[in-house]
Amino acid sequence: MTKKEMNLTLAALKKLHQAFPRLSVQQLIILLMIGVHEEIDQQSLTRMVDFSRASVSKHVRKFADLTWDKREGADYVQVRRDPMNLNTNNITLTEKGIEFLKNI
Repeated sequence: MTKKEMNLTLAALKKLHQAFPRLSVQQLIILLMIGVHEEIDQQSLTRMVDFSRASVSKHVRKFADLTWDKREGADYVQVRRDPMNLNTNNITLTEKGIEFLKNI
């Protein structure tokens, strides 16, 4: 990534953070990366964003329809077990998540 691309990316993230101050930069990056792919597995997402597995898992849960403790989540993503590999979660945007990203 060139310096110009990094500056453009940083400026875009700052603008997003100003528009949505309740979301952390990490959360914005994770949501944008999910939005770039139609479906992505959680391990690939973790490698792409270069955050800890625990951090990615925590943010994905917040964006899902229910959090781990059964509280209502944001419902921006759907998390499903991969039927071919039960150790893998596949993540896709919901309609609400697609609309959220369109409005950014």
